[in-house]
Amino acid sequence: MSVHPGYSGQAFIPESLERLAELRALLPASMHLQVDGGVGPENIVAVRDAGADLFAAATAIFGREDLPRAYRRLVRALA
Repeated sequence: MSVHPGYSGQAFIPESLERLAELRALLPASMHLQVDGGVGPENIVAVRDAGADLFAAATAIFGREDLPRAYRRLVRALA
């Protein structure tokens, strides 16, 4: 988790990036690392670069009026 457990829509905790990188270093390359909480277009690249390869981005998509556009924005950020 990259937010405090409890409710949707919380801001990403920047210190989570360091924990992700540490965890990625401990896991085999074949094991997926998923991040849930506060992931959006403004930080998804940093989250990926820290080692995550699966992203739960509920509010970044479902909290928007145009869901397909919000999804494409995340995909473009990762391209």
